Amino acid sequence: MDKIADMETPKGKRVKGPGRVRLDGLKLCIMILCLLVMLIVPAFITIYQDANLGTAYVREPQQNAVGTAAHTHELSATTPGSSSTAPEQSATSPGQSGTTPEQAQPTAASPESSPGQSGGNDGDGLDGINDDDPDGTADDSPGGTAGGGAGASAGETADGNSDAASGPANTVPEKVAYITIDDGPTRSITPGILDVLKEYDVPATFFVLPHDNVDDLYIRILDEGHEIGNHTYSHVYSKLYKSGGLEVFKDDVLEAYEFMLTNFGYETTSFRFPGGSMGRSANIIGPRQALLDELGYRYFNWHIDSGDARADIPDRSAAALTRNVLDNTRGRDHVIILMHDSAGKGSTLAALPKIIEGLREQGYAFGVLRNYPQE
Repeated sequence: MDKIADMETPKGKRVKGPGRVRLDGLKLCIMILCLLVMLIVPAFITIYQDANLGTAYVREPQQNAVGTAAHTHELSATTPGSSSTAPEQSATSPGQSGTTPEQAQPTAASPESSPGQSGGNDGDGLDGINDDDPDGTADDSPGGTAGGGAGASAGETADGNSDAASGPANTVPEKVAYITIDDGPTRSITPGILDVLKEYDVPATFFVLPHDNVDDLYIRILDEGHEIGNHTYSHVYSKLYKSGGLEVFKDDVLEAYEFMLTNFGYETTSFRFPGGSMGRSANIIGPRQALLDELGYRYFNWHIDSGDARADIPDRSAAALTRNVLDNTRGRDHVIILMHDSAGKGSTLAALPKIIEGLREQGYAFGVLRNYPQE
């Protein structure tokens, strides 16, 4: 047999020996196996990917305290204070990036507060103007009443409807408390307020004034996820609410807007009238509300005044402030609470932990006013 091997056939082909035949058969098997691997493995990979394609890279958005998609604040000159906002869209920003509120177009008009509503003075004080100053009270307007104090629900009309915020309504399916803190920041009170809010993981809205040498506090407020609102620049009632002084009011609002934008790259979108808009004559407050609509601001009063800046409330201890808030939520799903972080408000700082704990016991989550539901 070995002699036959490798002999040529009549057609010129060589006769293979047994060893060569076995070797060729092995090569053929290997080739077939490789071909099967090349065809079958990719098919399995494709089937596996198809089975998992719908879930492999799905990531649910994070949720914030009011159940809407959380947003991240960025100090940016192009999108100051804005955010990837939640599906429940907050207040319209006054102007596009790099523009002033004056250039922005409003998205929703706000109803004017009627004269003589209860409420009014938030007790804000600057340059000697306090809630007991003749020039700094809600009684500037005829028929107005100083309200929003202990147990009062400012921004509530005679039929029980709230005008604490303007604009069309969105429904948030849970109870939310909006803690608002006016007149700061101050070195003596604001850091403690921020410490408490951080400890309890509670956001708040700060209606600030332009104070010197506290830039780090404005930055800390923003960095820790709170909102800053426009509370005017001067906070002088006689200037802001003077008859025929609409342009003066406008300039004051824009100056406050520019203060935050220029120094901190942040666009304010929420506004609070010093002393509140309630209890002022319609011919004074109405044009100013319309102006704010044109500038793209939403303006907010409050439902509950903690009483921490009211001269007509004798007991302004931490225990009294806590009662003023917790006893007057009145079963509201959304409640705006007025507090202050101006100098001397040590009782406010002492009351804040108990107020937060009490509101949570009542089933409230916490939010900032830019997420207040549109009416």
